[in-house]
Amino acid sequence: MDIPGTGTGLSDNHAHLEVLDGSLYLADLGSASGTRIIGLDGAIQQCAPSTRYRVPLPCTIELGAVRLSAELERLPA
Repeated sequence: MDIPGTGTGLSDNHAHLEVLDGSLYLADLGSASGTRIIGLDGAIQQCAPSTRYRVPLPCTIELGAVRLSAELERLPA
């Protein structure tokens, strides 16, 4: 995913997202401005660099000053 723009606090290689066995995983790639996962209950998980986190869905993911909403939608086969 490419998010253009300046002032977003995004590093060139900020984070890695992947889906494995129906779950979403996120790892911060050593970004300068950090990555956070915010659950529906408001709990905030600050992601340590190079650590893979299972993302609770739905949730909000913050990459620097960019906020993304994440949910899993299964498409028909």
